[in-house]
Amino acid sequence: MWGSLLRPPVDTAQWRCPHGLGEVVFDCGFDSANLADVVVHRACESALAVQCWVRRDCQGTEFETQHSTWFLFRLRVEDTSLALTIQIPNLNNVTKLLQDGHKPMVCWEGGQWQPLPEAIEWCTRSSEDVDTRDSLCVQLSWTMNLTAGDSVAFAFSYPYSFYHLQQFLDCIDERKEQFESVGVLYHRSRLCFSADGLRVDMVKVAQGEGVELESPDVFAGRSVVLVSARVHPGETPSSFVCEAMMNFILSSSEVAEGLRRRHIFVFIPMLNPDGVFRGHYRTDGCGVDLNRTYTTCGPAQPTVAALKELCQTIHRFGRLHMYLDLHAHATRRGMFVFGNQPTTVDARVDGILFPYLLSTVVPEFELAGCEWAIRNMIRKTTKRSMADCSRVALFNATGGTCPLVFTVESNYSRGFRLVEQLGPKHWARLGRGLGEALYMFDNFDLPSLWLGKIFSTAV
Repeated sequence: MWGSLLRPPVDTAQWRCPHGLGEVVFDCGFDSANLADVVVHRACESALAVQCWVRRDCQGTEFETQHSTWFLFRLRVEDTSLALTIQIPNLNNVTKLLQDGHKPMVCWEGGQWQPLPEAIEWCTRSSEDVDTRDSLCVQLSWTMNLTAGDSVAFAFSYPYSFYHLQQFLDCIDERKEQFESVGVLYHRSRLCFSADGLRVDMVKVAQGEGVELESPDVFAGRSVVLVSARVHPGETPSSFVCEAMMNFILSSSEVAEGLRRRHIFVFIPMLNPDGVFRGHYRTDGCGVDLNRTYTTCGPAQPTVAALKELCQTIHRFGRLHMYLDLHAHATRRGMFVFGNQPTTVDARVDGILFPYLLSTVVPEFELAGCEWAIRNMIRKTTKRSMADCSRVALFNATGGTCPLVFTVESNYSRGFRLVEQLGPKHWARLGRGLGEALYMFDNFDLPSLWLGKIFSTAV
């Protein structure tokens, strides 16, 4: 349920916190877990208050960063019941999320992940006494009643681990003969190994005669839709979107079949498995934000280099139809895309038409939240330019000829109109909607009357 105990990601993976006649055991010795330390703040016979410190990306190494947002840990109550207060004192500044009602996730053993039902308290504090990347950090706390034998896990958002992905892909592999019996072509291979030696999977899907997915010349015959996710390991919503899109493209839907007959779909569902496995929020195992290395990547960033080479190979055949890089966003509400600014009017209209169609099939998607401005292709974030991110770098590497190159974003919690917190069912709707909108785009006869309307809405 919480991932495989492949190896503890840190030297200390358990903390035993006594109280009265019992104790609570905290554990982070599993895939995607993150916990740096547990300190008993207050203990008595029937209550325990602890501080759970989030481990910064690459903490304790020469590559240590100040990213401390993602957390995932579990605990077990031994011997006696108690009221447990958990305080997380060193989150990065996620006030916008918390103001919008974001809650951590909780999962009881044998249950499903859900937003924490208990009330949470939070406040901002100066980072002078807590080492974070922001001038302010967030202190988050909640209290819940637990009984002896309870086993429960907590996370910043819905987890999606490296182990989870492998299970999902293994299940698809078992259906390969079923796919082939109805003409669906499916091939899973390894794009490369990560710097830590983890497998980076690549899945190709198509349908029709004369297509050999295992052939090195596979991209010569059809247009290609390329999809990647989880370059930022803490952005777990992107994995739910990617999984849903893969399920839809592999489905028996007439729309899915039409897409498979027109395109070859290539999915890279986890581009930064090292960061995911280590429980990082933003970076790989060397403290590098891989989505700022597309113009400079080399052997130290094997996954990005392999994706860039794959994209350029597809482009050499002149067949790149669309590239989607799936992410999650902590400040902007809803679901939206960042696009680019092609040089021709027709290409710019195509780049706006696809999000417009997406907004008609996904209720949570906000066309008004999308952005195509040139400033979003060149502005700097921290020390690196947006020109180094996948959306812009791959668009430029293909000569700016493909207008359907997008960063697809979803907030962790809130849309513009939803009352409930965003979750896997909403991200699944986005994943399916990406396929449906592409089918509409491919078959859309755009009346000239609409050109001005759509263009003026988004520019």
